[in-house]
Amino acid sequence: MHCQRILPLAVLLLSGCSLLPQQEFFTPPPAGAEVAQLRIMGSTESNALYQIEDGKLRGGLIRESNWVQRNTQDQGMPKVSGKEATYTSDYFETPIYAGRKTTVYHSYTRGRNRCMNIVSFVPEKGHYYQLSQAVDLKMYRCRTWPNELVKNADGQWVLKPIANVTYGNKYLPQDGGWQKMVRLVSEQ
Repeated sequence: MHCQRILPLAVLLLSGCSLLPQQEFFTPPPAGAEVAQLRIMGSTESNALYQIEDGKLRGGLIRESNWVQRNTQDQGMPKVSGKEATYTSDYFETPIYAGRKTTVYHSYTRGRNRCMNIVSFVPEKGHYYQLSQAVDLKMYRCRTWPNELVKNADGQWVLKPIANVTYGNKYLPQDGGWQKMVRLVSEQ
């Protein structure tokens, strides 16, 4: 009886990652590259980050909660203060190549509700960016709120909307990037 419980666990452990689904993950640029800094906030599990390199999309998931136990990744980016300071939830900070089209797939999944936002922009060298997710459960929608972190006249870090953002395949739509949630129907 004891062997029947241990044997399956031993097989899984000895097989390593070969039984797990293969996932591509985002790899940050090497030291010395021309970079900007990016923070992705809220529901970082199953979100993906891609950049164009030599005409090809390169990148992948930033974190996968089902298999990779990775919590907040803080790289020391500046943080805003006041009402916009919500750094208690999960977030992911990373350097990204400057001057390259950058696309973030920001997902939200809770229960039967799923929502996906796609945001693209071209980061500038030495700049700081923060993408936050807004979820409206009354209207069953979500959006990504793309901002640059800049210093105001008082020397405080504040959020400023990123210019030239593309939402999905549209350029700054009238709806402000809101996407309708998909409500999954359980199969019975």
